Formats: sequence, C-alpha cells, structure tokens
Amino acid sequence: MAAEEPAAVRTAVVVVHGMGEKRPMETFEGFVKSALHPCNGKWDYSARPTVITDYYEARRLAAPEADFYEYHWPFLMTTGKYAGVAPTALRLFLRRPANVPDALLGVWRLMWISVLAALMVIPVLFVAGYALNSDVPAWIIGLTISAVVLIFWFGLYRMLARLLVNKKTAPLVDSARYLDPSPPSYAARRAIRAGLVNLLDDLYDDEYTRIVVVAHGVGAYIAYDALMVLWAKKRWKITDFITVGAPLTLADLLLTRPPLSSGLKTSDGALRHEMFEGLLRRGVLVGCPPENDKPESPFSVTQWTNLWFPMTRGSRRGDWFGGELAPLFGAGIRDIPVTGNEPERLRSGSAHNEYFSHPDRDEEGDSAWHLRRALAL
Repeated sequence: MAAEEPAAVRTAVVVVHGMGEKRPMETFEGFVKSALHPCNGKWDYSARPTVITDYYEARRLAAPEADFYEYHWPFLMTTGKYAGVAPTALRLFLRRPANVPDALLGVWRLMWISVLAALMVIPVLFVAGYALNSDVPAWIIGLTISAVVLIFWFGLYRMLARLLVNKKTAPLVDSARYLDPSPPSYAARRAIRAGLVNLLDDLYDDEYTRIVVVAHGVGAYIAYDALMVLWAKKRWKITDFITVGAPLTLADLLLTRPPLSSGLKTSDGALRHEMFEGLLRRGVLVGCPPENDKPESPFSVTQWTNLWFPMTRGSRRGDWFGGELAPLFGAGIRDIPVTGNEPERLRSGSAHNEYFSHPDRDEEGDSAWHLRRALAL
C-alpha cells in the first residue's frame, strides 16, 4: 500500500499597513511583488474575491506560493486627526539630547533651531521700536509691535503644526492617534483591533496550515494588539510575525507616557525602562522571550522578525521611526537592519515609505531580499 503524500502547506500572508497608505491596494501590490520572486521580470499573482463583513474590509491576491490579504483599516479610525499628538510631541521635544532616541535626534535638533531662531525676532522688534521712538508716536509703535508679535506667534503655531503633522511625520502622528488614552479613542481602537482578529479567525477556519502576519508602520501596533487577543483565545497557526519600519521602537515613550518633565532628567532612561518592564510584568504587554525559554507568550512559538532602514545618530537620512526592538520587547526578536536600497533608504523623512517600492531589486541586503528570506514561501 502506497504511503499517503503529506498534505500541501497552504499559507496566508496578512498585511497590516501604516495609515499613510489610505487607499486600498495603494501599496499592497508593491508588497506582494516584494514578497515573491519574479519569473522573466513578471510576477505570478491574480486578484481573487474575499469576504467583506461589518468589521473589516480586506483585499486578496492569490499566488502559487500563498494567498495575500490586505487588512484595510483607516476608515475605522474615527478619532480626531490631532488626538494624542500634542502630549507625544512635548514628551519628545522637552528632553535633553542624551534622552532623545537616536533616529529622532536630527529632527529634534532642527525643531529647536527653528523655534529659537523664530524667538529671536521678538527682541529685534523691540530694539527697532525703541530706535524709532524719537520720530514716531509711542501708541503707533506699541500697536505695530503688538500686531507683529500676534502675527509672529500665529505663524510660529502654524509652522510647528506643519512640522509635527505632515506626511513625513505620519507614522509618529498615527501611532499617537491610535494609542491616545482619551475615551473617544477607545471605540476606534477596539474596532480596528477586532477587525484584524476577525480576519485571522476566518483564515483559521479556511484550512490554512500556516499564517504569516506582516505589519508596516503603525500597523505594527495594531497587529501586536490583535496577536495578544488571539493568543488569549488559544487559537494559533501564526508561524511568523514580521514588522517593517515599526514605531514599536518608541514604545517606551508612546506607551508608558512618562511625566513631561522626565525627559530633562538624567534618570529618564531608567524611568522609561522601569515603566516598560512594569507593563510586561503586569501582562499589559507580552515580550518576546529568548529562544531557550518557553513562557506563556505567543512569541515562544512564533518567529518575530523586525526589518528597518538604519540611521546614524543625529542624522535625518533614513527611517525616522523604525529601529531595533529586542532591547524593549525581548532577546527572541530577530532584528535585521536593511543596509541595501541606496539611495532610497537614505531619503530624509520619506525613507519610511520605500520598503515595498522596489520589488525588482533583490540584491543581498535589499528590502525585498530580506523580506523574501523572512517569509520563506
């Protein structure tokens, strides 16, 4: 009697994108091409219908190696555009240089130079007004200076708003918005997380033998939350969790929310570490244990791979919001800096959107090269 052939492995890859890609499929095909090897310069995949429910809206692209699903969630984000941004910005900029994360030091320095240069305009105005005092009535000087100062502060406010909330800072702004602790954010966060949980639940029931979750940008926070919920439900087929350009590297600031003045103290780093460890101990977060440990954690059975474009401390060239995660979340994470893709990975502020933009480049060290090795389709 002939031995039965082993069942074929059916793989589902779920992509949770960052909020910068607001339109469905806008970067999804770029990811699928980056995940697959082309044949004669062409990629073998096609669009297939998928289920759409009240909780999520997903797109599906099918290839011989795997089925790819895009979890599209921005329409569920109903909180204000600036929710949580102001406290997060203050925590990042009201700190001494030694307490600023490496990737943000260049932006931090540019911000303070701009603010201090603008503030220098005020004493110049008063000196100019005093010099004109002998020829111009005092009330005209006072009225003019008051109007100029008001215009100056309004312009400074607009400048800061544009510096803090724009396409380049979208990963940080969107993370602050998603993690905002105010009550109006609860419903949006719950709906977004539940949509991904429901999608993964449906994939479990669809007889896939392997599920891979890939998250980019703020999608890393969403996917991390959903995996925690799924682990509690004791349903598990997820073999790999891959984060790309993940702002999780700033989690000790964004999640612990230390006092605003702590960034000016030498003890800030120790305080953030202690608060983050407290979240892990209390089970609010789940860390990634070393490979030889097997605690009750989803990452004791799931390989967590983290990719990012590295930066030199103080530079503005590279991904401002990605970085290594093992120092925060545990030694079991496989951190891999992506050193290829030059010059795209060195673009100031826009490198965060370049991970899936060059699927045709597959040299050792490129983003597509690392992604294909991590997915192992």
